[in-house]
Amino acid sequence: GTMNPNTWYRLGLSFDLTNGTVTKYLNGTNVGSQFLGDNMIDSPQFSLGPALLLFADESFETGAGLVNSIQFRDRASGDADMQALGGPTAGGVSGGGGTNTVGDIVISSIKKTGTTVTITATGASGNLTLQKALTIANPTWTTATNSSTGTFTVTSTNAVAFFRVKQ
Repeated sequence: GTMNPNTWYRLGLSFDLTNGTVTKYLNGTNVGSQFLGDNMIDSPQFSLGPALLLFADESFETGAGLVNSIQFRDRASGDADMQALGGPTAGGVSGGGGTNTVGDIVISSIKKTGTTVTITATGASGNLTLQKALTIANPTWTTATNSSTGTFTVTSTNAVAFFRVKQ
């Protein structure tokens, strides 16, 4: 599909490394699949290591940009999963130039070690609540923990979990 400047899009990539394919989605619509190769399950280029570069070119060069949200799953997502995510929303990004207006909550880091997830939120003061849902389509949000510092540490043994921070 065609992508225009100054327009929000929801891009989705679903990797099925057992079958060696990647399926590409634009705003929830399947726009094509690509064969990557046989038995890609052990390929290091599709493994998360201690560092991750998103939107880097073949020389590992990066540039400034705005991203609303990023989601990783431990399984390939199908057409129904991607359609359930819906179209793009820019409501979570403010200040166009990377500067947040007072009171905006920004998740500044997410770190997972084993089953321990540490999430740090900045931009708001006072008591904050970390909520968790097991699905993004019609989610049931439950309180995971509270924090007055903006740092949350929780245990998550679920294969997929979604988190949000509220004031």
